[in-house]
Amino acid sequence: MSLIITSNTPNNDIQETTAGINRSFSYTNHLQGTLRIPKESQIAVQSVKLNKDGNMMLNKYNSKFGFYFGRDRTTWITDLVTNTRVPNTSRDSTDIENNSFMIPAFILPPEDRERNMSLSTDDLAIQIQKSFNKVLNCPNLCQTDDELINPGVKVIAIRNGSQQGFTGFDWKITQTKSASSTSRSASWINFNEEGQGVATISLPAGTPAPGTEINNLNANKICVVGTDYPLNLANGSMTVNLGTHHVGDDYEEFSIGLSRCNGKDTGDPGDQAPFYWSHVGTKDGIFFDWRISSEENAAGNHDIRVYQSVFDDNRGEFTEVEFEYWNDRAGPRVPFGGNGNDGMIWEDEEFDNVTFNIKNERVTIYLLGEAGEKTICTGLQGGGDSGGDQTMKPSGPTTRWLFPKLILADNKKMFLTSFSGVEAVVSAGVPYEYGKCQDLDWYNERNCDGNLTECEILDNTMVYSYTVAGALITSDLFYNQQGISAFNVMQCDARIITAPTSSVYAGRVGLNSQYIFGFRNNSNAAPITGDLGQAVVMNFQSSSVPVLVSKESIFIRLKNFPIISANFGKAALSNILYHVPTFSNSGQETGSLHFEPAEMVYLNINNTEDLFISTMEVDLVYGDETLATGLAGKTTVVFHLRDKR
Repeated sequence: MSLIITSNTPNNDIQETTAGINRSFSYTNHLQGTLRIPKESQIAVQSVKLNKDGNMMLNKYNSKFGFYFGRDRTTWITDLVTNTRVPNTSRDSTDIENNSFMIPAFILPPEDRERNMSLSTDDLAIQIQKSFNKVLNCPNLCQTDDELINPGVKVIAIRNGSQQGFTGFDWKITQTKSASSTSRSASWINFNEEGQGVATISLPAGTPAPGTEINNLNANKICVVGTDYPLNLANGSMTVNLGTHHVGDDYEEFSIGLSRCNGKDTGDPGDQAPFYWSHVGTKDGIFFDWRISSEENAAGNHDIRVYQSVFDDNRGEFTEVEFEYWNDRAGPRVPFGGNGNDGMIWEDEEFDNVTFNIKNERVTIYLLGEAGEKTICTGLQGGGDSGGDQTMKPSGPTTRWLFPKLILADNKKMFLTSFSGVEAVVSAGVPYEYGKCQDLDWYNERNCDGNLTECEILDNTMVYSYTVAGALITSDLFYNQQGISAFNVMQCDARIITAPTSSVYAGRVGLNSQYIFGFRNNSNAAPITGDLGQAVVMNFQSSSVPVLVSKESIFIRLKNFPIISANFGKAALSNILYHVPTFSNSGQETGSLHFEPAEMVYLNINNTEDLFISTMEVDLVYGDETLATGLAGKTTVVFHLRDKR
């Protein structure tokens, strides 16, 4: 008689050693040399030690959650008198500072929500991870082509110190830092009138390289959008050289700016705007979120004009409004010793390059020329170098995926000299595609679904509005735009919302995943690594142990032994040797469990001659003989051999 001890891993710390042939529910052990089993022997299970996670039952009634990434909506408010941030405990979803939006989602895909799904903790972690990667709504949170920059959301089932008892889930959400991405788009869509021709895109050589060349070979102006990469929102910049739009003392008319993704080209520039955006009275009927333009005046010079799409209280609609960078609340001023109340002209300053910079919510436009660098407008209160109190509208959920957009004069070219593009991917090997519904860009997803109601509400909030009096942005009176932290990431608050208990989040109705996630008394969960972008990796962990159920019987199966049993439940012969009880002797159903039968049940090995073995192939299966994936951690099964009796 002898004992055979098997285990999926020799280690006690098994976090990284329970894959492949070392899974908790299916493993293979190898012996150095061989073990002789005498002829006509019998085998039984002497003891079993395993970690039974149990399963979770999911359906649409317990699997809806929300993810929020934006301004702190629960603790702070701006005092309109002192213009400072102060604590507040009575916020609601109609707050004036609502420049962020909680995105609700389901753990389960649509086809599985109407039925009950039983998932192991590890399988559930995988499903949670998939669902979270679809609600990030920010290129700086999404997985990138280089996982060293951003691997995307990672969710694992966590266990106690010995890696045996399930205690909840761990989320790690990475932010792509500033300067982590530098890609320029090589793919451009022409948003010009149908039949007007297209621009050519090339990467000319040179030292230093002049950048991506966008060349309009047509006898009319054209509009193009670079589609490969969204802009990094953590201090990401786009710089465009005017090329042949500035030669000597001569300038042409043009526009350079940033725009959200509005879908594929249909041949109609009007289709590249939100349906609720009014083109009436705009510069040229072409949508930009922000742009700087060159416009010929009566004297034959070219004015520097800045435009942005905001809600115009004067007209009562979302439209393009000129940003009067030369004005402040105190009245007209002369920003750079320039052109009085009308701003500056290109010829006076001899600018050759335009730079847009994004720091979270803050949008800044710089110009570079013979006179050096000039800041036209910023998202900082005080107007940056321009000295004004007006600020550009903030970037928000509808404008987190931003792309370069240019209007070129006929037979003229520009150069995209730099662009901090994020190489976002859906998953490994599946790149982001402009205008395609991929559950990445919240605005684009709503556009694909034909339901932009929430986007319209957000774009029409007061943080994007102009007042009737003085045509000044109201938001700069009380809205302090968020920038980036000392860690070079977006300074944003992150929350996992699992119940409709807090009034500060619109769309909270129906959230019901607090017990599944392990946030029983913490339905508005903050990262344990700190708030407001203080860490590159935001780490969330369950604050309570999710409730598991384990009703499935588990059986021990020896794959490589010629034992014979009968599984009438499957109407087939089997290699099953032992039935593991559902409960331990102490009444435990899940966790680290130990079983030792009072009387062992021996089965014939059916070896008429001595048997020599060097491997043991052990499976732990359910009654239908599918693998018992509800097991995790270390599994040990001890067998006992004896002569046939």
